[in-house]
Amino acid sequence: MDQAQAAQILHSLRAEATEARRTVADAEKRAAALDKLIEGYVELFPALAAESEPEASPDQVTLYLANGRTLSYIDKPKGQEAVLRVLQATECRGRFWSVGEMTKELERRDWSPQPRNPNNPDFDPAGAVRSALDRVAEADPEHVYKHKGRNGVIWFYRHEGMAAPNFAAGERSLAFRGRG
Repeated sequence: MDQAQAAQILHSLRAEATEARRTVADAEKRAAALDKLIEGYVELFPALAAESEPEASPDQVTLYLANGRTLSYIDKPKGQEAVLRVLQATECRGRFWSVGEMTKELERRDWSPQPRNPNNPDFDPAGAVRSALDRVAEADPEHVYKHKGRNGVIWFYRHEGMAAPNFAAGERSLAFRGRG
């Protein structure tokens, strides 16, 4: 390949990237217009408000591929994946988690567990979080530790380079270390 061919490819890639950005911008404008229509219908028919609430806006992830293209998708993990991402997060390093704390953190990130059937009155988000924590601990016992003590159950993720938690040192010293 010579410089002229590389310049031609670069020009083509830049044009494709510009078109991709334009497509994303057009989709965002359409979504904004649809949101306005939804607001209008809710204003006309207030009883429909609960049915038409927009989904929470999860994180938008854009991957820049080697061939110059971009791929965007919505990143909203569920269940075990959501719990594992929180446990592995750098800002959560060394932290011990109760079910209640993990449930609040998932809510903060807009990753709360949702029932398969939205009309299920018996759905328990904390129960779903507890199950996800248990499954993660079972799947990766080398990194995810579960401790049952007199004050409840806590989970801990051992990041690379960290020592395993010493649960024999006493629950009180563990239960409060690293919480924020």
